[in-house]
Amino acid sequence: MFSKSSVFFAPLLLTEFMSKSDYGKVEYSIGGLGFIINTILGFGIPSSYAYFILKKKDIQTKSGYSLYLLILALYYIIVQCLFFIFPNHIYLSLIISFILANQVYYSYVFKTQEKAIYATLMDSGIYFVILLVILIKQFSGTNVAFKDIFVPMLIYSGMFLLITIYKSTKIKFRDALVQLKKIISYSWYLLIGAFVIILLMNSGRFILEFFLKDFEGIGEFGFYLRISGISLVVFQMMYILYFKKIYTKNIKDLDKLFAVFLSFILIYSITSLYALPIILSDFSNFFKETYPENRKVFFMLTFFTFFWTSYNLFSNIIVRESLAKNYNYYLFVVLAIFSIVLLLIPGINVELFTIIQLYIGVIIAITQQILLFRKGYVFKSTFYVLVAAIVLTIMTTLIF
Repeated sequence: MFSKSSVFFAPLLLTEFMSKSDYGKVEYSIGGLGFIINTILGFGIPSSYAYFILKKKDIQTKSGYSLYLLILALYYIIVQCLFFIFPNHIYLSLIISFILANQVYYSYVFKTQEKAIYATLMDSGIYFVILLVILIKQFSGTNVAFKDIFVPMLIYSGMFLLITIYKSTKIKFRDALVQLKKIISYSWYLLIGAFVIILLMNSGRFILEFFLKDFEGIGEFGFYLRISGISLVVFQMMYILYFKKIYTKNIKDLDKLFAVFLSFILIYSITSLYALPIILSDFSNFFKETYPENRKVFFMLTFFTFFWTSYNLFSNIIVRESLAKNYNYYLFVVLAIFSIVLLLIPGINVELFTIIQLYIGVIIAITQQILLFRKGYVFKSTFYVLVAAIVLTIMTTLIF
C-alpha cells in the first residue's frame, strides 16, 4: 500500500520543495515524453508476457524476453552518448523511458508469478527515488532543483543495465532471436494499440507543451491528473492481486468482479470531489494556490481517470482474447477525431484540453464494450456501471 501511495505522495511533496517550472519539467519527463518513448520501446512485449506464459504456457519464449532486455540496454548506452546534444528535460525523458520500460517488464513478470509485493515495488521505483531525493535535500536544508533528479535516476537506471548485462551472459542468441520474433509477431498489434492509447489518454503533458510553451501550466495539469488519479493507484493494487485470475477466469465471473470494482471507483471518485479539496488545502500550498482556477480541471480529470481505469481493466480482456488487432481499428477512428478536434479548436488551454480528454475517455470506454459485445463477450453488470458514470460525466460538464 505504501509503495503504491508513493505515486501520489512523491509528486505532491515535490510541489512543496520545487519551483512550478521545475516541477513541470519533471512531469513532462516522467508522465509526458518519457512515457511516450517508453511505449515505443516496450513494443507491446511486456504486455504479451502473461499471454505466452499463462495462457499459452510457452516457457521457451523467456529467452526472447531476455534478448528484449538486452536491446533496451543498447538503447540506454546510445542515450548516454547524446547527453551534450539534447536539453536537460529531453535527456531526462530518455533516461526515464529506459527505467519505465524495465519497470513495466519486471512488473509483468512478478504479476505472472503472483509476487504481488515485488510487482508493487517495481511499479513505484521511480517515485521511491524521488522521495529519497526530497529526503536528502531536506536534511541539507535546501529545496529540490530539476538538476537534482539526474544523478539518482542515472544510478537507478544503471542498476537495470547491470542486471541485464549479467543475465545476457546466459542468452543463447540464435534461440532467443527465434523466440523474440515469435513474441513480436503477436505483440506488434499491442504496440500499435498501446501507442495510440498513450496519445489519446496520457499525452496531455506532451501536447500541452506544444500549445502552452509553459512548464508551469504543464506542472499544474500533471499535479491535478495525479491527485485525480488515485483511482488508477487503486486499480493497480487490484490488478496485481487479481492479475492471474483476469487471464484464467470465465467472463461471467469477471463481469461481477469488474462491476463491483468500478462501482467502488465511481463512488470514490464522487466522494473525492468534495473530500480531497478539504484535505489537501491543509497539506499542500501548491493545491491551495492553484485550486481556485483549476477547480473544473480537477472535476473533469476525476471522471476521466475513472474511464481510464475502465479502459485498463478491459484492455486485459482484449489481450487475453487476442482482439488487439480488431480494437486498433476503433482506436484509429478515435485518434482521428481527437486530432481533428485539437486542430480545429483555437486557443487550447488546460481547461479546454481537459474537457476534450474527458470525452475521449468516454468514447474509448464505449468502443471497448462495442467490440467485446460484437465478439460475444458480454459484460452486462459492468455496462450498467459505465452508463451511470457517463450520465454523471455529462451532468458534471453541464453544471461546471
